[in-house]
Amino acid sequence: MKKQHVPIMVLACIALVFLILLLLNANKQTTKMPLTLRVGDQLGFQIDGPGVSFGTAMPGNKVERTIEVTAKEESRVTLDIQGMDFVTASEMSFIVPAGATKKVSLYVDIPPTAEKKTYAGWIELTAKAI
Repeated sequence: MKKQHVPIMVLACIALVFLILLLLNANKQTTKMPLTLRVGDQLGFQIDGPGVSFGTAMPGNKVERTIEVTAKEESRVTLDIQGMDFVTASEMSFIVPAGATKKVSLYVDIPPTAEKKTYAGWIELTAKAI
């Protein structure tokens, strides 16, 4: 192969990798929602606001909230919870049929030794049409 063809081959490989990454991310949507929890001496709740609030709970308690995921077209949805180690979900990956709504429970299991303060994190939902 001639040396003058090497830069063309390198550019072609880079373009191919870019195209593959673009195709893999086609029909993919990501939404990031804040999560909040106040650990204190009493119980409380928040009716509305941005994201998911678990209200106020005492150390050693458990709290549950439900989110609904709706898809226009059949989609594989994955959840990624970050910033709050004691939050889990009933399902971390699932399929939502076209036009359907899927309910997913989010659970907080507050350690008895949890510091009394406001905890914040986020949940990232990624939906990819299948």
